[in-house]
Amino acid sequence: FLQSWANDGDPCSGLFEGVACNEHGLSGTISPAVEIKRVSNLYLHYNLLDGEISRRLLI
Repeated sequence: FLQSWANDGDPCSGLFEGVACNEHGLSGTISPAVEIKRVSNLYLHYNLLDGEISRRLLI
């Protein structure tokens, strides 16, 4: 976890907007082993990611 993440908050409160990893120069793939169950906003633009995104994220 990042220090800025609070794992004791209410995920349904509406305060959490999503995950932003944009413009960090990330490269590689997003492994299906990460097993992200559901996210409403995932910002990955301006990186060098390749491969497929799990269909579970697209539901």
